[in-house]
Amino acid sequence: MLHWGVPSATFDGLSSFYESEVPEGISQITFGRCQLNLLLRSRPSRNLIVFFSPAAQRAPGRTPPFFAGVDITKEIDASFLAIDDPALQYAEDVALGWHAGAADFPLQQVLPFVIRQVIEQSLADRVIISGASSGGFASLYYGTLLPKAIVLAVNPQTDILRYGREHFERYARVCFGWDGEQPIEGVFGSTVTCLPKLYHKGARSRAIYLQNSDDWHIKPHALPLIRALGGKDEPIDQSASGMDFIFRKWGEGHAPLPRLVYKAALHHLAERGPDGFSEAVDEALSSPQIVADSAS
Repeated sequence: MLHWGVPSATFDGLSSFYESEVPEGISQITFGRCQLNLLLRSRPSRNLIVFFSPAAQRAPGRTPPFFAGVDITKEIDASFLAIDDPALQYAEDVALGWHAGAADFPLQQVLPFVIRQVIEQSLADRVIISGASSGGFASLYYGTLLPKAIVLAVNPQTDILRYGREHFERYARVCFGWDGEQPIEGVFGSTVTCLPKLYHKGARSRAIYLQNSDDWHIKPHALPLIRALGGKDEPIDQSASGMDFIFRKWGEGHAPLPRLVYKAALHHLAERGPDGFSEAVDEALSSPQIVADSAS
């Protein structure tokens, strides 16, 4: 994941953003005490890939914004929109915010309008929304608000409060003013933190849920969503209410999807859509380079 520098365009709120075309490079939309940072790379293509960043740790000389997916999409026939998580601007020890916003920044309401603006500008017929881990949570949420999009969520969390306690408590304290005394479930207000509840209420997206079969996320995150969609309560390949669950082994624990495999997966979706996706992933995972890397 790359860190980028000074924005090429700054907009004062959404009204200013809507009055202009989104320029190439980094755009920054100001909202009170933070900014929504976007990175756009346009191509003469009817495909658009929207990529949500996962968790990111600050380091000396490494501060927000953080954009993911830049390298793996370079050779894919698609325009590319990367979205930084604004929560990381609120405090140095906040490493993830699931692209869910803050008490003074209703990102879950704002961001769909921003994405639609880019879709219209790019004239995209096929929109692919993707992200891994906390970025996977975001892709599954925003996919419900962009029903024509194809979602590729990799090793996602589906319930913020079932992730590491220190992470969601820090996020609740810094971004929503949780005082440690009140029930934490109530501090988020209307912000969606549990995708199984959202999908159980009828929310849907055309999605592919790609999960490392050794990941501890399966029990607390994958299975509750499968149950909410009426699928079989076990980690097997299956389709449930428009979502395809695919379980493959590519590492130990919460291992990131190998870059070459992620690239092949996005390339397949851009070229052919979801049909034949699992076969494309299997082919990429069995490539000599991936097999060699797994054995080392």
